[in-house]
Amino acid sequence: MTKLSKCLGPHTSLRLNMIVLCVMAFILLITLGVMFSFSHRVMKKEAVYGAWQTLDVTMLQIDNILQSVEETTENVYEDLRQHLDQSERMYTYSRRIVECNPFIDGCAIVFRPGYYPGHDLYMAYIHRDVNGEFVTQETFANRPYTEQVWYSETVAKEVTCWTAPLKNEDAEDKPLITFCQPIFDAKDECVGAVAVDVSINELSRIVLAAKPSPNSYCTLVAKNGSYIVHPDKEKLMHQTVFTQTERGADPTVLEAAKALLSGETGYKPFHMNNEDWMVFYKPFTRSDVAGRSVQNLDWSIGLIYSESDIFESYNQLLFLVLACALIGLLAFFVYCRMFTRRELKDLDQLTRSAQRIANGQYNEMIPDAQRDDEIGQLQDNFVKMQH
Repeated sequence: MTKLSKCLGPHTSLRLNMIVLCVMAFILLITLGVMFSFSHRVMKKEAVYGAWQTLDVTMLQIDNILQSVEETTENVYEDLRQHLDQSERMYTYSRRIVECNPFIDGCAIVFRPGYYPGHDLYMAYIHRDVNGEFVTQETFANRPYTEQVWYSETVAKEVTCWTAPLKNEDAEDKPLITFCQPIFDAKDECVGAVAVDVSINELSRIVLAAKPSPNSYCTLVAKNGSYIVHPDKEKLMHQTVFTQTERGADPTVLEAAKALLSGETGYKPFHMNNEDWMVFYKPFTRSDVAGRSVQNLDWSIGLIYSESDIFESYNQLLFLVLACALIGLLAFFVYCRMFTRRELKDLDQLTRSAQRIANGQYNEMIPDAQRDDEIGQLQDNFVKMQH
């Protein structure tokens, strides 16, 4: 305070104003620091809680879609088993499966080589085209279905399962996940498979329609890192969670990708595109329904959250409060300045009169005091001393 007083010179009112202003600013700074530190922790806690809720709701939404596909297939499958001797009827069943569920992009009913006389390979495949019309085909992609993983694994393991995303040449430029159900004849021998396709693009569109914040999004990835849900179609078709790390991304991106695929639950910060982000992740689990396949999909679901979104309202509040504080301090300083100048006006006049008397002007007229405080008493005593 002594140094401040020396810097401000002999102006008592200004020194007093600045001292009071500095004390007020210090108290205000401490108060705001404590308040915003507490607010920061509370907002982060609420963001984490909201992220877990968003993940749970998104996972339930995806699982409901998967379950509806499974139930649609199961409803047709029982009738299909009763008419395995009617090969042409397989197209009717395939079409019925696609028609009954808007989430289904296509359905292929296939059989082991030579199952139907006169047919080495037999596929009844119906899918929707870009206009929503039904298209009938006898082939899928550019290889025999016996060489494609969705058929070979289903028939070999004889279990109902969901495949990892089919992309590139195996998906005819339309990334898919496929629900596969083996077909058993009357002797309980596996003779083929029903493969029901769900478009990853459509699944992403449905899931991403509800965004928790402007720059956030959900993602679903398979064990091999392939995207099942993502807002970027290029990533859905050709990339994995490790693609960006191979292009010189920040090392924290690789750490976040590994954490997402770890099969654990948690969250991790990372830096990407000159922004700070957080990924909240957990294993994708399906609801336990009687008669449903218990296959572990080895999928992981994550919520990518921009920290600017998490603390957007906090930053806005911080800016608003600081602006109000600065304006308030300025207004307080102006008011104090006016108040002290008014209160010290009589003292200033008395100082000038005393200076003139000290210079020999003994007839200097000093008016009677109009106030009863210390300054008024000083003025009255000075008049008596002059007499």
